[in-house]
Amino acid sequence: MNSASVNWFFTKLKNDNQCLLYNGSFSDDVTFKLVTLSEANLKNYNEGMKTQRRVSYLMAECFQNIIRHGEKELIQKDSQDETSFFMTRYSSGKYYIISANLIKNDNIEDLKQQLDQLNKLDEEELKTLYKKVIRYGEISDKGGAGLGLIEMARKSGHELGYSFVDFSKDSSIFYNQIVLQSEFEQTTTENDNKLGIESASVFHELLRHENILMIQKGDFSQESILPVLNIIENSILSKGSKSMKMKNVYIAMVELLQNISKHTFSTNEIRDGIFTLSKKQKNFMVCTGNYIENDKVTALKSHLDKINSLNKDELELLYSEILMNDLDNESDNSGLGLINLAQISLRKFEFHFEKIDAQKSIFTIASTV
Repeated sequence: MNSASVNWFFTKLKNDNQCLLYNGSFSDDVTFKLVTLSEANLKNYNEGMKTQRRVSYLMAECFQNIIRHGEKELIQKDSQDETSFFMTRYSSGKYYIISANLIKNDNIEDLKQQLDQLNKLDEEELKTLYKKVIRYGEISDKGGAGLGLIEMARKSGHELGYSFVDFSKDSSIFYNQIVLQSEFEQTTTENDNKLGIESASVFHELLRHENILMIQKGDFSQESILPVLNIIENSILSKGSKSMKMKNVYIAMVELLQNISKHTFSTNEIRDGIFTLSKKQKNFMVCTGNYIENDKVTALKSHLDKINSLNKDELELLYSEILMNDLDNESDNSGLGLINLAQISLRKFEFHFEKIDAQKSIFTIASTV
């Protein structure tokens, strides 16, 4: 993962109000954090409580499907995380919830039949089937799968999308899509699959290829970055949270998220940005992207070039000089965050500017810790 990749994702998702991509291991604690993060995103866009509850419920169903029904025994332990995937997108007044997990090829035909059967039923027929399954048992032999799919269809009010991508000679990755209409913004679009399940498989492959654990695109105002930090601190980084490396990863996330929150070009108080966390071998890469005013590009580029030209001792000296100067002039410690980040980074910053229009540019930056 590098700044160019972040720029690519940011451009692809530019019309999304919000997008969350997660590629990794799932547990009840992780799913709770992801639901909490998505709930916070919904509140930022003033979505109604009815929609918020439905989105949270459907997300939980998707997570349970991943946890209970993924065929992890089919793949090596060190690659298990690669096939479990989750994505939400909010665009054009619709919410897209897509999950992915590994299944045996022998089970694909039965699953297709279940999904096709559900997609033919109307609201009342789904309600009748739900009661029947509750009373007489599941339509699946995997404890809860059939009932979960019925509830997804009932709560969303749309057909359940699905696709299967070959993974090995014995297994495939199953993508399951739920579409939910906003209660405030009623739209009729024909792009559900392009915004949902078709893009999900492409994004998932890129995440796997570039070892990306998480991507969050949306509003990064001050109150919005706390849920992002919480989910990563309590899930992705929790196993090694006491190590110095994990502490440095967290510092890098805070610095770059704060940079978006404080300095991005904002529209209607929305600070649009993108955050990614990837891992390669023992190192983590934290990347962000956001809009900045064109008249700020030259000064920021000069500041970053200077930081990249210094060694650790010189960075420490520059940090002290700026800190003392800011204290003397009662300044806001401008620029210290990036210097502090450079001191704990293993490599020089990767950064890129791309002019969008006469007013703003996309600024992307990556730090390896």
